[in-house]
Amino acid sequence: MSSETSPAPRDTTALYMPLSIVIAGALVGAGLFFGLSSAGGSSGGEVAPGGPDLITTKQQMQAAIKKGRMAPLVDTSHINKTDIVLGRDSAPLTMTYWFDYQCPFCKQVEETVLPTLIEKYINPGKLKLVLKDYPFLGNDSMTAAEYSHAIWELYPQAFYAWHAAMFDVQDTEGDQGFGDEATVQTLTGLIPGIDVGKVKALVAEKKTEYDTTISAERDAGSKAGVQGTPGFVVGTKSIDGAQPLANFTEAIDSQLK
Repeated sequence: MSSETSPAPRDTTALYMPLSIVIAGALVGAGLFFGLSSAGGSSGGEVAPGGPDLITTKQQMQAAIKKGRMAPLVDTSHINKTDIVLGRDSAPLTMTYWFDYQCPFCKQVEETVLPTLIEKYINPGKLKLVLKDYPFLGNDSMTAAEYSHAIWELYPQAFYAWHAAMFDVQDTEGDQGFGDEATVQTLTGLIPGIDVGKVKALVAEKKTEYDTTISAERDAGSKAGVQGTPGFVVGTKSIDGAQPLANFTEAIDSQLK
C-alpha cells in the first residue's frame, strides 16, 4: 500500500529479505485525501465519487503542470540504458527510489523532497538517483510505467519534465480519471521536445519487454524490503514511506562523510 510515514532510516547492509505484497484491501483510507489539492478540475472534467475533481482534459493538465522547477542532470553514460538514472555516474552515493505514478505519497516526496535533493546533492554530483517502478495500484500504474520507459529510451533529457508532470496531474488512486493510455498520451504531448506519436509507437512495439523490466524492478524492491510506495534505499540505509526531508538529508550526509 502507499504509506505516508514509518520508522526512521534503517541499515540494510544485511537486510534484503523477500516480502510478499498484499494489495487487496490496501487502497482505502489515508491515501485518497493526501496531496491532491493541485489536481483541482475545471469545467469539462469528471468528479470522483466523494473525492476530488478528476483530471481528464488537456486544459486541466496544462493548469496543473508546474513551471520553473530545476531539472536534474542526466549523465550521457546512462542514455540508451534500461535503468533510469538521474545524476552523475561518478556520484559517490546512490539512492534507489521505488514508486507508483498513482501513489499520493510518492507525489508528496516529489514535491517536498526531490527538489532539494536535485539542487543540493544530485546536480552537484554527490548523489545519483535510480528510479524503479513498483506499480500496484491498478492498470493505470502499469500504463504509466510503460510510457516512462519509452520516454527514457527516446528522450532522456526530457524525461524528468514528463515524470514530474505525471505527479502534477495526479488525481486519485486507481483506474479512474487521469492515468489511462489516452490521458497519459495527452499529457505526453504537452511536454516540450517529446513526440507523442513516437512514444506511443515504441510502447506498442516494446510492451512485453517493458513489462518484463517493470516486473523485475518491482521484484527487486520486494527483495530490498519495499512493501509499498514510496520506498528508498540510500546507500546502505532504507527509508520507508513519505518521510520528511530531514530523514533523507541525514541518511545522505552520514554516508558522504
